[in-house]
Amino acid sequence: MRRVQCCLLPATTTLSSFLARHAAAAHPGRQLTANRASVGLVSDSRCIFENLAVEEALLRGIVLPPGQQLLFSYVNSPCVVIGRNQNYLQEVAVAAASRDGVAVARRSSGGGAVYHDAGNVCLSFFTHRDAYHPERTIQIVRLFLCRAFDICPERLTTTCRHDLFLDGKKITGSAMRVQRDIAYHHCTLLVASCRERVGAYLRPEGQYVSFTTSSIVSVRSPVTTLQLSGVLPRFCCSGDQSQNGNTDSNDDVVRCTQNALLDFFLCHGGEIISHQSPWEIEPSALLWPKSVEAKEDEVKTLPAPREDVCVFNLLSTPQEDTPIVDAEGRRPVAGSSKTLREEVDRLRSADWMFSMPKFTTCVAVTVADLLTFQQDARGHPRLPAEVILYLMQGHAQFEVTTVVEKRRITALTTRWAESTAADAGEAWCANVLRVLLEGVNVDDVTLSVSEDDAVLLAALQFECFDVMNGVPLPPVAATSAAADCSRSGLDGQSAVLLFLQTLLCVWRAKNVFVPVSTGERSVSSAASE
Repeated sequence: MRRVQCCLLPATTTLSSFLARHAAAAHPGRQLTANRASVGLVSDSRCIFENLAVEEALLRGIVLPPGQQLLFSYVNSPCVVIGRNQNYLQEVAVAAASRDGVAVARRSSGGGAVYHDAGNVCLSFFTHRDAYHPERTIQIVRLFLCRAFDICPERLTTTCRHDLFLDGKKITGSAMRVQRDIAYHHCTLLVASCRERVGAYLRPEGQYVSFTTSSIVSVRSPVTTLQLSGVLPRFCCSGDQSQNGNTDSNDDVVRCTQNALLDFFLCHGGEIISHQSPWEIEPSALLWPKSVEAKEDEVKTLPAPREDVCVFNLLSTPQEDTPIVDAEGRRPVAGSSKTLREEVDRLRSADWMFSMPKFTTCVAVTVADLLTFQQDARGHPRLPAEVILYLMQGHAQFEVTTVVEKRRITALTTRWAESTAADAGEAWCANVLRVLLEGVNVDDVTLSVSEDDAVLLAALQFECFDVMNGVPLPPVAATSAAADCSRSGLDGQSAVLLFLQTLLCVWRAKNVFVPVSTGERSVSSAASE
């Protein structure tokens, strides 16, 4: 391994200033010109929603003539990002992400679900539509890794989805978007991410009998990082700190890698993108930027980016003061965001998260599920086991099928599910559950069964009169002292309501119908990690 050195990035600028100078091809203040065909951009924010919003602003607001390209790079706090056409319930451990403060975001491009953290570098290559060739832009990353870390080219392979594998394990995932005359190919590079956390959040949690949707499902692959694969230098930033899992050292490695990749792009990005078959380029033919080829026993320097790199100071710029405008010759799409703040809020919204095809879930609710929930319920009234068994009407379980479209429950059926019955009938509570759930937001955890709900009570009287009258209520004296308070007022109606509330909780838990996390930590604190 060789010692690695890197320097600081140049001065910052604002997103609005960059957009203003590149909204027209002939603007005198453009950094991208015929003589400077490549520019690098870096975000100082670690908020996934802000960085996705910047991508949207660049896609709408800049003019890129053929032959000019830019690379926007950023590092995020822990988050999971799913593709435009994916169902988050199929891709993400939603409850675990919410518990750990890991944000879940939907991007506007396609592709599968990916995990981001401070050990992962995000790269977005912007080109004119005519120069959109993701099979070429992924070669920028491959050739960079070969030159920067002396990786044998045969160890790095690409797929038809433009993902990048090192020794058969994934280190880069890709997604693309083309809009009008501009396009981008963005991808991740796993430098020093925690592999265990990747697996912890990129998995579904729902306990489904079936799950039906037309959404795109991620292709699962074994993953690794540059750090785990042993290709990273031992030393970073001219210091002698051994990595050994040290967070500060890992941050230095990520920063050095990000800076060096930007510089490599500035030197060779245009050449690689315009090459008809860049996968045939011999890495040794590409000179290392601003350096003389080092001998094996010499220090190799990862240089600082050149003058044509800008850092967006998103953290110190009020987002409501950063307009998103459409560049020369483009008409804004109806309803599109007018400011960066508006776009960030849109990306954080539940409506955007649920902007996916209609889906149908089926979960089984068993006697054991209901009894377990009642036993674990603390500070809440409990139903006697004999009441639960009675309300199950001699059945071991029923299946609840839920249809969700644009966040709302549009249909719900509840049927007895017995292994011996080919066509089990509807449960006695089926119509009551329809009244309770159809038309409401599926992630509304405030929804509960209440005696103050006149419509619900009317439905109970109409649908469940005989069931309520037959509830076997134990005498109050036979109950324990701890439960006396909750059972003293128990009658047929309150027993059925409590049963429905328990059923609702089990149904929600098995479906993971809970609000999606947008991250708990503030942007400024996350950026200082």
